[in-house]
Amino acid sequence: MPPSLSRVFPLLVMVLLSHPVSAQLQLGAGAGGQSSYFLIDQIPSSFGEATSGAMTGYHAGLVAQYRFGRQLSLRTGLNYQRHRINWSIKPFWLGMDEVYRLNYISMPLVAQFTPTERWYIIGGIEAGCLLRPPSEAEQWQRFDYGLILGAGFAILPQLHLNFEHFIGLPRVGEGRFLDEESNINGVYYFRNRSVRVSCIYYFCKFDEN
Repeated sequence: MPPSLSRVFPLLVMVLLSHPVSAQLQLGAGAGGQSSYFLIDQIPSSFGEATSGAMTGYHAGLVAQYRFGRQLSLRTGLNYQRHRINWSIKPFWLGMDEVYRLNYISMPLVAQFTPTERWYIIGGIEAGCLLRPPSEAEQWQRFDYGLILGAGFAILPQLHLNFEHFIGLPRVGEGRFLDEESNINGVYYFRNRSVRVSCIYYFCKFDEN
């Protein structure tokens, strides 16, 4: 994790834990769909950064949320994520795209701020572990991490709907190719991106006065 993130989020946890109000622990489960794609750095490239084709996937897991009064909460959990991404180093009009399937076990740590009765803002980090490489053509990093930004809506006190954008920070894949214009060996890198919609149901809670 970058030094800036390693300093910010322990401080965030300390601030929340020191909030002088009654707290509540909630346990639940969540599931939903996601649209995943790669942010691609290609060298040499006349286009700069590019993105792959987005495809739908899904995620599901267990959730634990610690509420600090009515407005602040801290949420974590353990999720299984299935990404499907459509991409090719060749131009898209050649029709040579491949579908990459990436399976991750991930753990988020997000803070929620609820300025209104039902709407809330989400911000935090997420770390993930790739279960197996999706292709032998590239070199893959097993661990990924990034930022989570989004919003949510409490349909019921125990039923929440979340909208999140995951921004992967490190390069998770690396491949090489022969550039046809310059006739030199090039390299490309992947970073993960995804837009998620999930439904969380909290089936039990514990009050701490």
